[in-house]
Amino acid sequence: MAMNNATPTLSTAELEKLPLFQDNSVFRALSQRMTRINAIISRRSQSAAQLAREICRDEMLANAVLHFSDTDTSHEDGLTGKLKRAIVLHGFNRIRTLGIELAFFDAVVERIGLPHAMSSHFWRHSMMVAILSRALAKSTQYKDHNIAYLAGLLHDIGKLPLYLAHTETYESLLDVTSHAELSIADQERKLFGVGHDTVGAHILKQCGFSDRLCCAVDSHHQRYESSSSGEQCAHLTVIVQVADFIAWTQGAGSWSEKASPMLPARSEKYIDLDHLNVPGMIAHSTPKLQQAAERYQFSLPNNRKIKGNLFQANLNLARLRSQYLELKEEKDLAMAREKRAKILLLPHQSLNPETIFKTTLKAIKKDMPFDEVWLFHFIKQTRSMVAEVFPGAASFDPEWIGHQFSISPKDQSVLASLRLRKPVKIDGRTPLEDKLLKMVGLAKGVVMPIAGQERIHGVALLVQRVRHKPVDLHEMEDLTALFHEIGVALDNARHLSRANRKASTDKLTGLMNRGSLDEYVSSAFNRALREKSDLAMVMVDIDYFKKFNDRFGHQEGDRVLELVAPVIKKSIRADGVVGRYGGEEFLLVLNNTNLQQAMACCERVRNSVAKLGHSLNKRFPGRPLSISLGVAA
Repeated sequence: MAMNNATPTLSTAELEKLPLFQDNSVFRALSQRMTRINAIISRRSQSAAQLAREICRDEMLANAVLHFSDTDTSHEDGLTGKLKRAIVLHGFNRIRTLGIELAFFDAVVERIGLPHAMSSHFWRHSMMVAILSRALAKSTQYKDHNIAYLAGLLHDIGKLPLYLAHTETYESLLDVTSHAELSIADQERKLFGVGHDTVGAHILKQCGFSDRLCCAVDSHHQRYESSSSGEQCAHLTVIVQVADFIAWTQGAGSWSEKASPMLPARSEKYIDLDHLNVPGMIAHSTPKLQQAAERYQFSLPNNRKIKGNLFQANLNLARLRSQYLELKEEKDLAMAREKRAKILLLPHQSLNPETIFKTTLKAIKKDMPFDEVWLFHFIKQTRSMVAEVFPGAASFDPEWIGHQFSISPKDQSVLASLRLRKPVKIDGRTPLEDKLLKMVGLAKGVVMPIAGQERIHGVALLVQRVRHKPVDLHEMEDLTALFHEIGVALDNARHLSRANRKASTDKLTGLMNRGSLDEYVSSAFNRALREKSDLAMVMVDIDYFKKFNDRFGHQEGDRVLELVAPVIKKSIRADGVVGRYGGEEFLLVLNNTNLQQAMACCERVRNSVAKLGHSLNKRFPGRPLSISLGVAA
């Protein structure tokens, strides 16, 4: 299976040498127990009576079969007879699933020693993903429902030995990943050298689980190519990914409620996400979830219908983000532009936002029944419109520039325009409509969001001051298409801006590279002289960095640089800049900062890196991580 890991996956031999496999007796006992259950059930040549006698030798497994099989065995004589009837009614695979489920529960809740809240959340998440995986298998014609259930149940099993081997570090990792773009598995690979997906797949392989199930566990945080892994494995992987995603959106994450998995765009090859009836699936699965909650004593999330709707919204956002990450939208947008009329091509004649507005707004005033276009920057966080100066747009009075127009629940027309991304006519009926129209001195107008594929960039207010021709439906449709193209052109302009930033960025750390850093230092120095403002610069050097490379290898040395860079960046003020000066050296440029303030900043940076070094003690035994700093102002 071709995967997109942030760091290379360790080999089987390398995995076996990790402390989490050598020093963990509790987890080793769980592995042995699941291996034994697999071995007992997998001997398909034996009869139900023979299997019943074999199960009788394992008291926990026997009790599990009787307790969870929901079988009326009152008329059978003896334990063996009761077990035989349960096996005949439910089948070998279902009995195997029950045994593994109980063994896993016993380890997670009773033996491993997780904090109670953590073990409860982890088990609730595992059960919900298992039940949803089985439901998804049924709805997407995946034949083996039991393997889907087990894949969902065991998908996060690798988190447990990682937690036991790195207890203090792992809990702090969860807080870090809640703000990170990388998946938690990729964050684990950076800190510990291995992710829970790889660890889980290795454990399950050793326990005798099928290649398909191990493959799905190994890939549930990755993008994959089905041609190299097989259609059945890819289908099972998607089932677990979607079930995991639904569980997180329902407030049933394994440990952290802040982070959530990303849903790869290829998921749609196996599951029709547009027609997936998530609220119905949740409602259908609720009785089974309630039974599991009563059986294992955990609480279920509430407001399922509302959260089902939230899932649909999150799903759309996840798909857009995935399409951007995989650069798929460029081809789709190019095909769409070919079919547009000449006016719809105007926004794409430049990747400069000023030119985009100037050219397109001129065409609107010439070819559409509007005399003026007023533009506002849209701020999603505060749900407001900010009056700003745009090339080609009408000019606000100075008193209005920068003014925020809040969008309240009463402003249904404007809210509908933003939600549907379509123009709406306004006539002053709501507080916002009234304020906007009084500002331009007219009684009517049209509000139009400027929205691309990625975001709403702004809002336009179009008015007729000279011409009074009625705006018909066809012109409203053209207006929608044109402003969508403006939004797409602005998306592309942002892509170009990102590409330019990428060219000036150090590939390993994501910070400014030496060339762009030199340019910035020169401009910052000249600006400080010109404005007579404070400026400080700090050189940061990782102590004895060569010893990291010599002892652990250059790849691990690179990992140290990757980890230190964001810690330094997070420790300085927003108006400061940090770049990689070369090798293990970093340069901080602190604008409007005097020597005393710069010294305080240095102490923050030093303490932050020291905390990171403490968390990496097990990763780099005998080689503490620290830095030296020099400051000039």
